Amino acid sequence: MKLRTSNLCGLRSEWTCVDDETYAGPGSLIGTGATEQEAKDHYMEQWVAKQVDDDIARAKPALQSWDEMLRKLVFGGPRS
Repeated sequence: MKLRTSNLCGLRSEWTCVDDETYAGPGSLIGTGATEQEAKDHYMEQWVAKQVDDDIARAKPALQSWDEMLRKLVFGGPRS
């Protein structure tokens, strides 16, 4: 991760933060804040939330498989 901050239009209260290694334009994570540190903190909050969402999405197929197996063992087949 290589964070880059920018001060928008020279305004002291408008900072942005992106990761130079992953930023690909619209839709990419962008941190904003009144200070450079707030923009970095905002970016990291979004990054952590995205990591959690990605981890959950990767885990769902395994959880569904375990759920199906346990239902078969306990109830003898899928529940309707």
